[in-house]
Amino acid sequence: MVKQYDTHSGIISWFARNSVAANLLMIFIIVAGFIGLSHLRQQVFPDIVINSVSIQVPYPGAAPQEVEEGIVILIEENIKDIEGIKKVTSTASEGMGSINIEIEDNYEVSEVMDEIKVRVDAIPNLPDLAERPVIYENRMQRQVMRLNVFGDANERTLKEYAKDIKDELLALPNVSLVEVEGARPYEVGIQVSDYQLRKYGLTLQDVANAVRSHSLDLPSGTIKTLGGDILVRTKNQAYDAYDFAKIPVITRPDGTTLLLADIAAIDDGFAEWNFLSRFDGKPTVSLRVRSSLESDDLLIAEQIYDYLDKKTPTLPAGISIEAWGDGTYYLKGRLEMMQKNMLAGIILVFIVLALFLRFKLAFWVMIGIPLCFLGAFALMYMYPGFAMTINMITLFGFILVLGIVVDDAIIIAESAWASIEEKGHSIDSVVEGAKRVALPATFGVLTTIAAFYPMLAISGPWSNAMASMGLVVMFCLMFSLIESKIILPAHLAHMKLNKLEDTKSPKLRAVKGFFRAIRLKVKDLLSRFINNVYKPKLETFLNYRGLTILTFVCLLFITTIGFIGSGWVKTSLFPNIPNDGVFVEIKMAEGATADQAMSNVQIVWDKLNELHNEVEAEHGIGVFQHAFMWTRENTGAYMWTELVKSENLPINQFDLIDRWRDKVGTLPAVEEISFGGGGGGPGGDGVGYRLVGTDIEELQIVTEKIRAKLAEYDGVYDISDNLSGGKEEIVVEVKPHGYNLGLSTQILSQQVRNAFYGSEAQRFLRDNEEVKVFVRYPLEDRRSIGNLEQMPIRTPSGEYVTFTDVANYDVQEGFSRISRIDGVRANRISADVSPQAAITSGEIHQDMMQNVIPGILAQHPTVKLEPGGPSEDQQKLTKELGIGGLIALILIYGLMAIPLKSYIKPVVVMSAIPFGIIGAMVGHLLLDINLSMFSFFGIIALSGVVVNDSLLMVDFIGRARAEGMSRIEAAINAGTRRFRAIILTSLTTFFGLLPITTETSLQAQLVIPMAVSLAFGIVFATVITLIWVPCLYVTLGSIKDWFLGRDAKSLSKKEEAYENN
Repeated sequence: MVKQYDTHSGIISWFARNSVAANLLMIFIIVAGFIGLSHLRQQVFPDIVINSVSIQVPYPGAAPQEVEEGIVILIEENIKDIEGIKKVTSTASEGMGSINIEIEDNYEVSEVMDEIKVRVDAIPNLPDLAERPVIYENRMQRQVMRLNVFGDANERTLKEYAKDIKDELLALPNVSLVEVEGARPYEVGIQVSDYQLRKYGLTLQDVANAVRSHSLDLPSGTIKTLGGDILVRTKNQAYDAYDFAKIPVITRPDGTTLLLADIAAIDDGFAEWNFLSRFDGKPTVSLRVRSSLESDDLLIAEQIYDYLDKKTPTLPAGISIEAWGDGTYYLKGRLEMMQKNMLAGIILVFIVLALFLRFKLAFWVMIGIPLCFLGAFALMYMYPGFAMTINMITLFGFILVLGIVVDDAIIIAESAWASIEEKGHSIDSVVEGAKRVALPATFGVLTTIAAFYPMLAISGPWSNAMASMGLVVMFCLMFSLIESKIILPAHLAHMKLNKLEDTKSPKLRAVKGFFRAIRLKVKDLLSRFINNVYKPKLETFLNYRGLTILTFVCLLFITTIGFIGSGWVKTSLFPNIPNDGVFVEIKMAEGATADQAMSNVQIVWDKLNELHNEVEAEHGIGVFQHAFMWTRENTGAYMWTELVKSENLPINQFDLIDRWRDKVGTLPAVEEISFGGGGGGPGGDGVGYRLVGTDIEELQIVTEKIRAKLAEYDGVYDISDNLSGGKEEIVVEVKPHGYNLGLSTQILSQQVRNAFYGSEAQRFLRDNEEVKVFVRYPLEDRRSIGNLEQMPIRTPSGEYVTFTDVANYDVQEGFSRISRIDGVRANRISADVSPQAAITSGEIHQDMMQNVIPGILAQHPTVKLEPGGPSEDQQKLTKELGIGGLIALILIYGLMAIPLKSYIKPVVVMSAIPFGIIGAMVGHLLLDINLSMFSFFGIIALSGVVVNDSLLMVDFIGRARAEGMSRIEAAINAGTRRFRAIILTSLTTFFGLLPITTETSLQAQLVIPMAVSLAFGIVFATVITLIWVPCLYVTLGSIKDWFLGRDAKSLSKKEEAYENN
């Protein structure tokens, strides 16, 4: 017996009969959506969760090993037992100790930081020359863009212009974070020769003390007069070379004075760093514009460009300012891409619907897309968990859901239209059609929502980002339920279905007639296909269902093993996606000079220009727009290149890097050079390992062995580690003769430090910038080891002796930096993997972990492998996605068991999920795309869609069984009745995503794997739903009958009836 539906009760009926309420609800969603959209901030990437605290301790002039022993180890020991600390990672570099403390997720960062401050402040024996520790919570600050002031001007001029521009930028309403980079700090250098010191019986410390005593502003109290209080203060701070020159060093009894200018050369300039900074080949100072948590990146960028339009004409000739590295370009591009592809998708979906249904029906179905998006905007604004924004990740979510958000509306509309075709257009027929599929359709959407649970299960810094994407999809699907069950039936019930002959305009009647003829032709073709092709074939498949099921299972096995196991479809969890930048890092070898570092980065720049000219001659357009390069002492040099936008770049970015690398070749005095291009997810597409051990020599040996093995893989390049050598170190020791003269290690080291590093006399504030004052030897007396050997040392008795008479020294190899993890020395080895290589980073990591690293570590038991690096990030994310996926499957099973009222039927529905993945893999194979994390997100969406269609198929089979049909008859009946709806949902999903899959812009590269998984997977899943599900349903029913020892033909209707109560 066919179930009769009460068309006069329930929420669907009430809204269908009260169109005003439905329209008001729609208007409310639209208004709420626009309000939410207007208040949502726009940023390039979502706010990243950083549960960590950093400690910075400057130790000027100290070698990395001194910093490690005097700063890092002391702090590590004092904080190691604080509750809530997850991991402590430390770095000792020249003049700086840095400790990063990761906090457990279930602890408040502020509370742990307070305890860390108490412990660090209580350390009594930090070195006297170390500065006060700076402790702060790490917060996300996104880079919006860079500005470079450059031209044919000196460093001071460029820096002053940059500082003025910084102040003017900070005065803009939305700009709050601007940093000046690529400029040395101001410094007053007072250089006194040994000759002058001995001539007047002075030491460098005496000169520094004279500066401190005379250059100062000092509050001197208050005079309390009858007329009120008068403040008294001494104002004698020196601010420039002229002021310092007048400072008296010696005042004689006869009243004459020895001024600083009489014995010293005073340089009011910059810190003595070996430094080079160039932008497009010219001297430069850079400004980095960042955005805070509450900032809108697009507003910041807009205001900066308006400012530059006004500022640029006021700059003097020879000085320019250029904005580059604009991250909002990609955000704007993705917004435009979403709008363009959404419009294209809507048009294609509308055309598909119009071919099968009437124009007005298709129109009201399409209204659901913008309505669901606006509803999602409203919920994003109100979401209490964290501040959601419009960013590239949430836009991924909108693009992903574009093809599936109308599925529920299509199911309702198609069922309502079938009812209208059968019984005529009325409110009752629309309500009956909607109610017929409302329950399974609702649970189908809920299963799709559950399928996105894994995105909410990811932990770590990217948790908010992945959760944002999942929440956007869930919000859209939630509103699709409201729109399809409440608003859509009301519109369908009250739409006017005018007859063709009622159209008065002949031209309009002709157009309508043309499209009607097409629709009827399509309807006829579809009907003939169902009756003449699908129905007979389905009967055959059902009669040979055992063979059919075996064939599908073999296909699944062969596809999985063949595509992934054989390497036909490669897997790379975080793929290398081309971007618009290339970062070059040059690590200089031990003993290299600053001049060599500067020369090498100049060679890299020249080769880039050479490549640019070659490509321009070949294709009419070059490869780069801007290049910013700088050096750091003699240890390294760097270059950040902004390429021509990807849509205009004439050659692939990775080919460009290969050609550039080949042109640069081997550089003198260089230990490593790496060219970084492309971007992936957390960790990037590469391999990395962290080694820990107490024996530094063993660490070095293991490092070299792992590096050598990595170099044997084809496609692996830019292998690096952070245990390489740095500057040479001279270790000084007092001789016994020195001790006899009253010298101590402290006295000797202090005199050597004052001479070569300098004695810091004072610090003062000038134009809002701290300026240090140093007293030291002239530069020509500090250039060689010979200067140290001949340096006069003053004994406590006032006599002078030569350094070599009272001290020994040893030249040793030093480190540029020393890394530590949880109190043990560590080293991080990393390597990039070419996206064009025959082997993926995951395969390399697996081979290294199974066949290489265990053997190496067995030979060096003091060294251990510490979890971390890109490979570990990938494994952790894979594990979390796996656990989240298992939970999602359990939720999906439960959500299907409820409407189906069965333990077995949900298995039939869920069995279609693996087969949908076959289509996703075929799509990746055809388009030559690696399976990535974003592909898996598309497969998650695919699982929800497949389940949705299969659930309705099983539901309709159950209804047919309730009417007294046999299982085979019920399967054939449900297949033919659901054919149009399944085809419609599949075609609309496919064509809705088709524009994305054909995109060539950079903004689309991360989205394409998601779209390919869903678009191609749904095509294959359609076949699965129409053939596999009926066959499996009948087979499992037959097995159940056999197990219970009964004949299916003898079962009563009551026993087999589909329960709807």
